Amino acid sequence: MLGLGFKEVEVDQGLFILPGTSNKPLIWVLLWVDDFLLLSFDEKLPLKYKKAIMALYKTRDLGEPSVFVGYEITRNKATGTLHICQSRFINDLLKSRDLWAHNVLT
Repeated sequence: MLGLGFKEVEVDQGLFILPGTSNKPLIWVLLWVDDFLLLSFDEKLPLKYKKAIMALYKTRDLGEPSVFVGYEITRNKATGTLHICQSRFINDLLKSRDLWAHNVLT
């Protein structure tokens, strides 16, 4: 990643950024074991880097993400919004610990 111009974020060893000309990164790359996620405000810019990353590591393109490391991702291109949540993970955790039927504070 560093050879492609990315910088490692000190607080998270799995997060890399491609610095931009301002204080805002051009691309964020999240790495987790054998998964990676590219984020950018520019839709075309990540394509170049995705190909370079895929040449470095054995990967395959799974298309638009809907889940990444337990996070559910919903993107609405029309409104320009991105919603990220962990409700499925939390619900599965509660069910696995037999806490699903207990009263929950909201």
